[in-house]
Amino acid sequence: MPVTLTTGMFPVAQLPAAQVVSVRVYLANLENVPHRATIAVSRRSDGGKELIRMEEVEVPGDDVRALVLPSAEVEGQTIEVTVTLPTNGFGTGQLPLVPSVAVVSRFTGDDTTAILQWISSEGFVPVGETAAAPVGV
Repeated sequence: MPVTLTTGMFPVAQLPAAQVVSVRVYLANLENVPHRATIAVSRRSDGGKELIRMEEVEVPGDDVRALVLPSAEVEGQTIEVTVTLPTNGFGTGQLPLVPSVAVVSRFTGDDTTAILQWISSEGFVPVGETAAAPVGV
């Protein structure tokens, strides 16, 4: 049975014209056999959330795959990354794929890059596992 994890909503910076921002979603395979996962990226819109990208990704054994979202899709937006991962790892209950997200800035003058934000696998939480809001008194 697959598990779905999310970063929750987070802002992506709006940068000056000489800098370009992108979001990179990584999936690292900790095993020596291929595994498949689904990556969905949504942005906040007036009525809630709008899906901007959804891809199924196959990650070969002992490898990493990245989904790159360009500046035109994410700059200045508030986004959420959701991944659906297999739970059929070698260890019981172990996830064979590890997700992470990087918000990267590239300075066009000299092509240097910098990581503006990093969300490690510990920053992902299971979908539906949020604290319940208190009921009004």
